Amino acid sequence: MDTIFWIPIGVISIAVLLGLYLGARSTTATAKTGFFVALYISVMATFPLIAIGLATI
Repeated sequence: MDTIFWIPIGVISIAVLLGLYLGARSTTATAKTGFFVALYISVMATFPLIAIGLATI
């Protein structure tokens, strides 16, 4: 697969780890909430690159 596909995967994984960390440290949220919010936002933000990467297979 092209690099254009792997870049969003890296961005998503970093965002999910950051969401887990920030959610765990929050007093009003949980790590699970941080994980899912970060996952949703990062997938929506990188969806065009994922689509291009999958289209060039």
